[in-house]
Amino acid sequence: MELLKKYRKQLILFLFINVFFSIPLFYRIDYRATMPGGLTQVERLIEIDSDHQTTGSFNTTFVLSFNRITMFQHLFYTHNSRIEVNRVHQSQSHFTARDHNIMGQISMNASIELSIIVAYRYAQKALSYDVLGFILAHHPEGFDFFGLGAMFTNINGVTGAGIREVIVNAQQTDILNITYTYFYDTTKEYQISIQRSALNGTRIETKYGNFVANPAFTVNRSNSGGPSGGLLQTLHNYDILTGSNLTRGLVIAGTGTINYDGSVGAIGGMRQKIYTAQKNRARIFLVPFSDDQNSSEFRNFQEALETYQSLRRPTFVLVPVRNFQEALEALRNDKNFL
Repeated sequence: MELLKKYRKQLILFLFINVFFSIPLFYRIDYRATMPGGLTQVERLIEIDSDHQTTGSFNTTFVLSFNRITMFQHLFYTHNSRIEVNRVHQSQSHFTARDHNIMGQISMNASIELSIIVAYRYAQKALSYDVLGFILAHHPEGFDFFGLGAMFTNINGVTGAGIREVIVNAQQTDILNITYTYFYDTTKEYQISIQRSALNGTRIETKYGNFVANPAFTVNRSNSGGPSGGLLQTLHNYDILTGSNLTRGLVIAGTGTINYDGSVGAIGGMRQKIYTAQKNRARIFLVPFSDDQNSSEFRNFQEALETYQSLRRPTFVLVPVRNFQEALEALRNDKNFL
């Protein structure tokens, strides 16, 4: 006890210093860090009944992203030219880690379904499917009617593809009688009646299902999330369906969402994905593009081009594509493989 009294001031000072210097190590702030990741071969995700085996590989490009990094990480990462540090956007700040996981699953599932639909259409193979409903993929802060992943299966007596039309055409004060379940637990069904205005600021994704295909396919489970592999997944599906051997035995990488009409959409983390493609010695890298200079796709390409030009000895050819047809043409072009 006497010893504590004797060194009381020194002990307090020691504790204060430790607390002061520990704050940057553990205190989290509303910033996100995005850094280069790796390549994932898409054939591991969707298996199509076919004897054709591609000699190369189609690869989605993923990055590593960490939300709410610590003050110390912020200081460290901002001095690394290959790591991007941005403040978490206000529209995303209210989501928990579980919310982000659910949103990743929603966008990944939508990407898989669209990659199947577009590939079978371009390959002119038999495919039928239904619209099962529409999944809540984003909502504003304070929204508490139902959680992310809620799948609307019936609104005012309308089911299937017509649900979106009901939402779009309703007046703000109209009442929507919604039957919903959750895409990750369809065993329970719920009902709610709300004004159309309650859905302002939300985003929904189409949920397709009941696929009947010839040739048949199997979708394997994946721990990854997000829609950015849509284009490459579609190319792989098409390649297997047609036996085209579009890879020519090489590593084909890229990024971009795939839409129902075959157009390619913008993604995030473009700079880090270019570094990732270089690290993994890809031969071709496909990137979203648009003629509209105000579009996200145009900005995607500009960021990719700027990063690509900064590489000392690029291992790959950077190819901008507006849609799936242009991606096919790029892989059929001998000049891109020289």
